[in-house]
Amino acid sequence: EHYDEKTNDEIRGRGSYRKGLHAIQSLVKYDFNPLITVVNHFNEDENVIRKKFAEVFSAIGFEIEYINLNIIPLINKNQYADITPDLEKKYTNLDCSFGRTLTINGVYNCPLTTEDYRGHSGCNFKDYRSFAGIDTPSCSYCISVNKRLFGIGV
Repeated sequence: EHYDEKTNDEIRGRGSYRKGLHAIQSLVKYDFNPLITVVNHFNEDENVIRKKFAEVFSAIGFEIEYINLNIIPLINKNQYADITPDLEKKYTNLDCSFGRTLTINGVYNCPLTTEDYRGHSGCNFKDYRSFAGIDTPSCSYCISVNKRLFGIGV
């Protein structure tokens, strides 16, 4: 969540910064190209965030490119709860229209729905529902901004 270890651990819990860096090192070691999503908790300038993360990742041997770091705003999911989706419209520009999130508790439509039973799509990537219902407060936020927050946008 933040390029500073202390600030990150205050948000995500003690030790999470180092666990995240270790995970990135492991992915790079086995020729994976990590895509990192960062929540901009403090409304910092995105160029500063990119520069600072580039420094952190360079120190562990990962040369980050623009596509590797996705910066999203801090989202108050309930703030947009009154937005009603147009059920006749196809929302093809949202994360749930092309991707899924795998967690220890199963597959979800997107990272914003991982704590909501309505976003649960199945147990694993062999057995999951391809249709994503748009019926949570998180979905209302995505509809309001009408863009991908977690995936690679085109």
